[in-house]
Amino acid sequence: MARSRASIDSFGPSLGSPRSSIHSVSSRQKQKRRCTWPVIVFVIVLLAISGVLIWHFTPWEEFFNKITPDFKGPNSSPTDATEYVFNQCETKEECCNGLDGICDSKVNEVLFAATHNSYASQDTEFAFFGNHFKNIKLQLQAGYRGINVDVCNCFGKLVFCHGTCAVTRDPKEDFATLVEFLNQNESEILLLTMEAVNNPLGGGGTVFLNDVYSLISGIDGFLDYLYIHPDPLIPWPTLRELRDSGKRLLFFQYYGKECDDETTCRGIHKFFDHGVETPFEFNSADDIMDYQDSCMEDRGSDGSKAFFGINHFTKLPSSRKAEQLGTTDQLHSRIDNCSAQNRDRPISFVYVDFWTRGNLPQVTQERNIQISRRRNTM
Repeated sequence: MARSRASIDSFGPSLGSPRSSIHSVSSRQKQKRRCTWPVIVFVIVLLAISGVLIWHFTPWEEFFNKITPDFKGPNSSPTDATEYVFNQCETKEECCNGLDGICDSKVNEVLFAATHNSYASQDTEFAFFGNHFKNIKLQLQAGYRGINVDVCNCFGKLVFCHGTCAVTRDPKEDFATLVEFLNQNESEILLLTMEAVNNPLGGGGTVFLNDVYSLISGIDGFLDYLYIHPDPLIPWPTLRELRDSGKRLLFFQYYGKECDDETTCRGIHKFFDHGVETPFEFNSADDIMDYQDSCMEDRGSDGSKAFFGINHFTKLPSSRKAEQLGTTDQLHSRIDNCSAQNRDRPISFVYVDFWTRGNLPQVTQERNIQISRRRNTM
């Protein structure tokens, strides 16, 4: 009997001692609390980051516009840029970018209607973070010949992004859309600008131009259209020369990591070697209408450049502000003032948000017609 008792006691006090049972439960609770706190902290940090991203990138004004009444009246409607007929050519031989008579103008002397963050439309992955209602294909159909994209390296893959890897879009479809458009419109020249967003929020890395070149090389026909400018000091070709050569796609980039050697990535031009632009972080439409400041040369202002671009959008995307800024009078006024303030230099492109709410294609053609008339009277 004593041996049996000893055998039982040899298992220790855990079987029969209330104190040891309480101690064991308490230890497990402490261990559970120690495991739980890191999880709670991680969740709080994750929610905080998500809240900041949502607050910063969600177009709240667009949301409130949808749930509040429009006091303009029940019969009012926003400007619809898709109603304007961009192509006004009467002859195939003299047609360039929708007009007769401008083919002998240099490409940096005519105006391109352009969209800012062209890929970020609410009918794609950017439903809650869009700069536009409609996608790149419809932008091209409406007369926009300047396309602007932001490219990120998210987890080792190049994607379109909006400063964060939380919402992205595969570039292949939109790049293929540019090629398809050029295939179907033999007289049109496109201008593509790409900003490399290095180290975006949410796990992004550096954008290497070698990788960008590999990406566009995989798009059937893209490199066939790509124009290669030999040197910033050499004058740019005319629209006719680009059209007849078949090299009808001009590609510029900002902030991308340089290629390994000079022979790689030819055709991806460093924008600030060739162009300058106005400031772009405007809080309101009134800031943009203050031409003394909004028309200043900003990025790329060192030296004489061939291209001059106007940023005509507010920092936070807003369709109502885009409509206010997109009237014919307002667009002509901004272009006139920015040109006059900068030695009467021609404006190469104007970037807008919510392109369907303005008249930029119409203004573009009106100004390019003036260029044609001046050339014909020389």
